Amino acid sequence: MGRLDGKVIIVTGGARGIGKGIALASAKEGADIIIADILVDLAEKTAKEIRALGRKAMAVKTDVRESKEVEEMVRKTIEKFGRIDVLVNNAGTVEPGRLDALTKVPSPLEIEEADWDTTLDTNLKGIYLCCKYVVPHMREQKSGKIINISSIAGKRGNPTFPQYSASKSGVINYTQSLAMILGKHGITANAICPYFVWTDLWKSGVGGEQNKAVFDNIVKSQTIQRRETTPEKIAALAVFLMSEDGDDITAQAIDIGS
Repeated sequence: MGRLDGKVIIVTGGARGIGKGIALASAKEGADIIIADILVDLAEKTAKEIRALGRKAMAVKTDVRESKEVEEMVRKTIEKFGRIDVLVNNAGTVEPGRLDALTKVPSPLEIEEADWDTTLDTNLKGIYLCCKYVVPHMREQKSGKIINISSIAGKRGNPTFPQYSASKSGVINYTQSLAMILGKHGITANAICPYFVWTDLWKSGVGGEQNKAVFDNIVKSQTIQRRETTPEKIAALAVFLMSEDGDDITAQAIDIGS
């Protein structure tokens, strides 16, 4: 038996990277998965991998910045599965995706307004909207778990991508607020704060696959263990928080990969 047998889990941004790692690890522990992602073709491929593990999976095209799309995704989830046990808010972005941003430190005032809006709307507003439509179902069940993917950038300033750092700091604060509001309803809320993970999002942020050396140098200079973490290791932490072992943990922002 798996630690998550019979659980129904929504993973936003679950088509690839950290989200995919969490979706697959949860399925291996017995959960059924809803992959809410703007990249619907990739989401369906991940859903097929989950079905191959013997679990149910549904891919739903979802832009977490759009209230109507999030509401529809939740409606489809309840219609098909009847409940929501865990919400993993993983969908995120970093703007702009330029290698020169790593070598040229801009002023926070030089950020384009569109870059600011895209980052904050995806990374922070998206979590608010998903919680807005999921939490009422958890309250009705008198149980549920919310896991928000933040970042170490949310715990300290970031001169390279200050808009990203600001959004992830907001994720931590909002997570703590959720935990305080929802604890009496049997719902926990925690944030996971990875350091450096070589995902598609990071690749775009450093200019592509050919710049892995840049990533490696950053990891060696900015982490205690001098190594990157992986989607699989982050997924293992997420599964722990989803399981009964994590029942007494809430309002935490947990670093991984330091």
